[in-house]
Amino acid sequence: MTRKGGGRESGSGDEVAPVATESGYAPAHTAANPAAHRFGKDWVKDTNEWQRRVKERDERVRALEAELAATRATMGPPPEQWREMEARAERAEAHVKELEDEIRIFRQNAPALRAELRGEDRG
Repeated sequence: MTRKGGGRESGSGDEVAPVATESGYAPAHTAANPAAHRFGKDWVKDTNEWQRRVKERDERVRALEAELAATRATMGPPPEQWREMEARAERAEAHVKELEDEIRIFRQNAPALRAELRGEDRG
C-alpha cells in the first residue's frame, strides 16, 4: 500500500520541534517561514547602504530636474521653425504609414496579380 501526501504541511507527524531563539520560538526549518528568519548585523548594514544609495539617487534626480527647468527658462519657447519641422515630420510619418499599408496590400494580392498578368485563370 502506498502512502499519499506527506508534504511539509500535511501534518504527517514528522515535524521537528520549534527552536528557541532570542525573540521567542521559531520553527526548526526557517525556510518554511521566512518571517521567523533572524536578520543579522549584515542585513542592517546592507539596508542602511541601500537607503543611502536611494537617497543619493533621489538627490541627483532633483538636481537634474532643477537644471532642466533652469535651461528651459533661459531658452524660452521653441522657435516657430521647430513647430513647422514637427508638423512636417508628423505629415511624413503619416505618409510613410499609408505607403506601408499599400505595400502590405500589394504583397497580399501579388500572386493573383502575377497570374492575371500572365493570363492564367485562377478559378
